[in-house]
Amino acid sequence: MGGLRVALLSFSFQPVRPWPTRPNPQMASAAAGFIIRSGTNLFDPSTNTTLRFVSFNTPTLSLQDDPSFVVPTPFEQDDLLSSIQQMGSRVVRMYALSVQMPSETATATKHIVKSATDGKIGLQEVVMRGLDSALALARQRNVKVIIPLIDRWEWWGGISSFVQLVDASLPTSAFFTNTAVISSFKSIIVQLLTRNNTVNGIPYRNDSTVMLWETGNELELDDGKTPAAWTRDIAAYIRSFDSQHLIMDGSFKHGWDAEVLADPNIDVFSNHFYRNFVPTTGEWALWAVLTAILIIAMVMLCMLVWSPRKIKVVREAKGTDVKRSTRLKQLLLAIVALGAMAGAGAGIAVQVLHRVENPRYGDSSASDAVTVASYNKAYIVGEFGFSAVASIQDVIGNVVRKQEALAGALVWSLRGHSSAGGMYTHKEAHDYQSYHFPGFPAAPGFGPDEQEVINAVKTGAQQIAAQTGFSIPAATLPVPPTLLNATSPALTWRGSAGASSYSVERADAAAATPTWTVVGSQVMDNVPQNKTLFTDSSSVRGVPYLYRVRANNALGTGNASNAVTITG
Repeated sequence: MGGLRVALLSFSFQPVRPWPTRPNPQMASAAAGFIIRSGTNLFDPSTNTTLRFVSFNTPTLSLQDDPSFVVPTPFEQDDLLSSIQQMGSRVVRMYALSVQMPSETATATKHIVKSATDGKIGLQEVVMRGLDSALALARQRNVKVIIPLIDRWEWWGGISSFVQLVDASLPTSAFFTNTAVISSFKSIIVQLLTRNNTVNGIPYRNDSTVMLWETGNELELDDGKTPAAWTRDIAAYIRSFDSQHLIMDGSFKHGWDAEVLADPNIDVFSNHFYRNFVPTTGEWALWAVLTAILIIAMVMLCMLVWSPRKIKVVREAKGTDVKRSTRLKQLLLAIVALGAMAGAGAGIAVQVLHRVENPRYGDSSASDAVTVASYNKAYIVGEFGFSAVASIQDVIGNVVRKQEALAGALVWSLRGHSSAGGMYTHKEAHDYQSYHFPGFPAAPGFGPDEQEVINAVKTGAQQIAAQTGFSIPAATLPVPPTLLNATSPALTWRGSAGASSYSVERADAAAATPTWTVVGSQVMDNVPQNKTLFTDSSSVRGVPYLYRVRANNALGTGNASNAVTITG
């Protein structure tokens, strides 16, 4: 199931020490390749281009959560980053630093844990080395990474778990108000910023691969705004140790206080959109008309049943013919009333379902951007999805159309290949699935909208690149996959980023010079991880064969994988 990874766990606790403020930080940051903000615009000095982007959240870049919490391998991390690069995207957003939950021990595979020996809260070294690897690989791919500092939600280990690590008697709200909890969180921030990457030796606060620090993921207090004092305090604290990176507010859905929007330490604001039911004025008017028709029809039907004489067209019956005529009119009016009720009810249902499946992400993101622009700051749609493709395209369209302050948008979410073969899948809310590059047909773990969403993001990224002058790396043939050892002709392999399909080749293992024959063509690896990808049904039992695999993409077929000997 994805391979067993065993390692000794250790902790890194680094002392808090002041970091000198750099003179003219904007110039220093630009010279070092850090993303800088000028008013509502972002700029990437490493490519000398304006930074606008459409891309994906990559929640498993530093920690895999499904089917279990494990540190991803460098192959799995680079597979995601290569996919982003091939799409022409420039930015990814990893998921927040995870926290040891009350039910877990200090050996938990989480970023933030409490030492069982001295009780200190710090960064778990093994998991952090996974983040080191992710940042080093992203640097090689020239992909910028957004890092949220902590999560709101407990499935991952979030602010409630963090409070419990400090003092189990405190409520979740103490994360924003309790001095000891805030001090402990600041200690984590210092440990993160001053950490030296074990792969490339670059301190995190000096690594321009990090696009910005986000104060958290979907933070809110008691279903309301994150306290402005907390946000400003944390932003100022980050700035006191790191004058080079941008800082993004990590609050969620409740808007922003004016003092937060105006805070000089906060550069970027964000929001997430998931099925927000916000009808248009025209839809409200239509529903009002349909509701009125429904009520009138219901009243008419009731009167026909219980008080038919109050309806003028239904007369008091005195003769046989009149009675027959009256009953016919009653029947026709009942049919009309029922038809009106059915039509109005169906109209309301269709419109409501349409709005649920097609939320107004475009309008919402544009409105947010206008608010942020009024404070001369930048805005990013940090997460959005679980909707019809049209709603996703609306947000991408806003970025492409250069909506003021809207620097980028990140769809939720992209997952990649597993080292054990196949791809990581994840079922999301409302029966949506995670997405995979380059987009595959519907299959278990792969949603029917995958190809459309992938194409929408790729097209948007290419349009933005043309506008900003960013050079998307030239497409190449896919790299060779890695065929994994097997004891039968049921084959699996470690896939190639961007490959749309594979060709499986077989040769006689006893031949001095193997002659390769294609035994499987257009084989897709849109299969959940650690599963069989291809079975050679034409093999003969007991006969040894050589197998190898080649990856295909729009440019053609790549070089062959390693060869593996398998007996039929």
